Amino acid sequence: MSAPLLQVDGLSVAFESRDRAALLALDRVSISVADGECVALVGPSGSGKTTLARAILGLLPDSARVVEGSIRFEGQDLLTLDDAGWSRLRGKDLGLVLQEPAAALHPMKSVESLVGESLLLHRMASGRDLRQRICGLLEEVGLPASEALLKERPHRLSGGMRQRIGVAAAVAGDRKLLIADEPTTALDAILRRQVLDLLERRRRDHRTALILVSHDLDRVARRADRWIVLDRGRVAEEGPAQRLLEAPSHPVTKALVEEWFSMRSAR
Repeated sequence: MSAPLLQVDGLSVAFESRDRAALLALDRVSISVADGECVALVGPSGSGKTTLARAILGLLPDSARVVEGSIRFEGQDLLTLDDAGWSRLRGKDLGLVLQEPAAALHPMKSVESLVGESLLLHRMASGRDLRQRICGLLEEVGLPASEALLKERPHRLSGGMRQRIGVAAAVAGDRKLLIADEPTTALDAILRRQVLDLLERRRRDHRTALILVSHDLDRVARRADRWIVLDRGRVAEEGPAQRLLEAPSHPVTKALVEEWFSMRSAR
């Protein structure tokens, strides 16, 4: 059996509060993700999903620190990387779609620059080919590849448009792992399906591993191969999506599944 693409072992992350007491956000979390696999990282708000996603990408805030554990990507210990190492890895092999797109998009850069930044930085495209790939990515997320949009700044666009631009930028190039933290929050049902379909095509066509982070099973339930359920900073339950959907054993998983079935029956 080949080694997993991503391996997190015994990871604990603490935040310092105002009174300097350490608040444990992750408590000895261990997960793995295989090449090309789609994993849903689910759990109620405050369960540690976003903290885990940011730890994997080296994007924890200054108030957070890794207490113990390891994070390995293709066998490389990510916790030993310096800023330059993280920049190379995030730009080429790792991608992130944030819940709040404005936080990831530089307000002074054009849409064309934002979407094409990693392609240009890592010499994956240039000139006319770069412009064509940028336009293709915009069209994939349901945006017109017009000259006006390419020159526009993100702060002048709607939240839904910024979200789709963030998705286009995140999937540019051939990422090996993409983490999508509530990637469809600002979108209506049609655009939500379109963006999730795009992520699925990327996974299928490029063997991109995908971690879908959500508190809402309705958005990720049947798209994932496997669920990892977090509760209060710990892994509560994990397993094949179909099995957990049909026979959840942990109370948190049961509550999420019951809520999902309730929402579906109410439609």
